[in-house]
Amino acid sequence: MSYLPLNIFRAYDVRGRVNDELTEENTRLIGQAFANLAANRGHESVLVAGDVRCSTETLRTSLQQGLNDGGVNVIDIGTVPTPVLYFAVHELEVPAGIVITGSHNPPEYNGLKFVLDNVPFAADELLDLHRRISTNSLVKGSGSVSELHVLDSYVDRIIHDVKLERSLCIAVDCGNGVTGVLVPRLFEMLGCKVVPMFNELDGMFPNHHPDPVDPKNLQQLLQAVNEQALDFGIAFDGDGDRIGVVTQNGTIVSADTLLAYLARDVLKHHPGAPIVLDVKCGTNALKSIETSGGQAVLQKTGHTNIKAKIRELGAPLGGEFSGHICFADRWYGFDDALYTACRFLESVSRDPADFINFLEDLPTTSATPEIEVRAADGEKFDLVERFGQVSSFDQGEVITIDGVRVNFPDAWGLIRASNTSPKIVMRFEASTPNRLRETQKLFFEKLRRVAPHLEIPEVKN
Repeated sequence: MSYLPLNIFRAYDVRGRVNDELTEENTRLIGQAFANLAANRGHESVLVAGDVRCSTETLRTSLQQGLNDGGVNVIDIGTVPTPVLYFAVHELEVPAGIVITGSHNPPEYNGLKFVLDNVPFAADELLDLHRRISTNSLVKGSGSVSELHVLDSYVDRIIHDVKLERSLCIAVDCGNGVTGVLVPRLFEMLGCKVVPMFNELDGMFPNHHPDPVDPKNLQQLLQAVNEQALDFGIAFDGDGDRIGVVTQNGTIVSADTLLAYLARDVLKHHPGAPIVLDVKCGTNALKSIETSGGQAVLQKTGHTNIKAKIRELGAPLGGEFSGHICFADRWYGFDDALYTACRFLESVSRDPADFINFLEDLPTTSATPEIEVRAADGEKFDLVERFGQVSSFDQGEVITIDGVRVNFPDAWGLIRASNTSPKIVMRFEASTPNRLRETQKLFFEKLRRVAPHLEIPEVKN
């Protein structure tokens, strides 16, 4: 058996370099282990999909073989965005699926995202796959491979659900990722005039990295929207489960702000409902949701955690700062950037100026992007725990559902261990630039006492 590194089994998925971590043989073994679990739960078939990465087709063959070896049939739905796999799980009533995708990671990476019993298969369940393989506990079986096309059904389901009151002129940046299979088609069928950008499928992502959270990846979109006087610009990540939005006046709309705007419409139909946000989301989003009559519920970062809390609370909407937004109102409760984009367009089509007014009415704050400090996987969680144990914060409300978040009357700070990378992540927001710097310095100083060996940046003036 080939070497199967434990570190590729992450909190939400399997992810690693293709040449030496997520190899063809390791992919086959993972498929066989997952098939054993699915068969044990009475499932005869597993859906398979994949993105546009150069390694995906080779890994697809290995995954299909592994699933067959594990005793289940494979229904391959082709090269489609990740949310289309989630859609197919629900619509086809095949409660198990795997999508091969490296999401927004560099081209030399790839990964696997899983669904079992209609919910994300993650965390300890993924570690169980590693245990089954490493202890040679796999059972041999057989199965077949068939193909099924579901993109038309996905598009039909959306255009029968979402209705625009007026046509909008938009640019849509696919970043050469898999959403190009649906752009501009989906948005034109909604009645939009579409300027498609980088919708040619190319697993090397030659134009920019397909990560809409990083502002540098949105510069071409901003330029197109401005120069062509379009209403809005929309960007997707490599596999279509994260979204970015920009306006004609050059504003990059953060995902938590977008979530708060979308919540206004949803709460009209679900007054008083909980709206789930991850701990990285800002104060404006939380207060806006409360003002709209909702309950802002903080949850651990991670799209699987957000979806779990949505199911637990029966929430109609949830999302996180990284751009995963999940509609359970009129949809299935999974993160789907394409559907989120359509619901956004539905809302703004009633009055595009209302969205701009919504943004302008938000209190002005100073905020940092995510600040990353490298920390070994073996120590990062312990360091954050020690930070919480030895630190006291006067006049601050301490929240420890995911790392340590401290809410002050005029600022907040967060420190948490990344679930996917060897790093500690921090984020800060405050009413003024000075207060922002003070809050950063407070956290940085406390972290230096706990972990003087880490390379902690200086606070910028």
